Amino acid sequence: IDSPLSAITAAKHQFPQFSELTAVHRLDMDTSGLLLLAKTRQAQRHLQQQFASHTIEKTYVALLEQPWNQDTPTVGTINLSLIADILDRPRQKADNEHGKPAITHYQLIGTTSGHPRLLLRPVTGHQVVEHRLIDFQQADGGLEIADERGL
Repeated sequence: IDSPLSAITAAKHQFPQFSELTAVHRLDMDTSGLLLLAKTRQAQRHLQQQFASHTIEKTYVALLEQPWNQDTPTVGTINLSLIADILDRPRQKADNEHGKPAITHYQLIGTTSGHPRLLLRPVTGHQVVEHRLIDFQQADGGLEIADERGL
């Protein structure tokens, strides 16, 4: 389903008991395309207020392509500055001079089929989408983006 309108129509059909079902926010449209729906108007207002006041917290799970480097801490912070990549929109690229801060806390939470699984908690809001969640290079005791390919 490509548009929020058709997604809402499908959700209302699937869950007819929620007659007030409404869209709140389209998260990560360029990656997961997750659509946040509220069951009631009161819930919609409450969630919209959280987005407007930047108090909503997001948590993601990322599956890494590379094995975990045992020298890398299992809990830490990814701290980059990102700027629009005018040659590859809508992506962004690291730019410490002109970019906006992009901070994400991470925690190694296990493995899936031999691939490290991380819990990611973005602080600044936009970077997980730009990082594409997946392909981090472990270097110098920390994590940094190696490639922005999504799986």
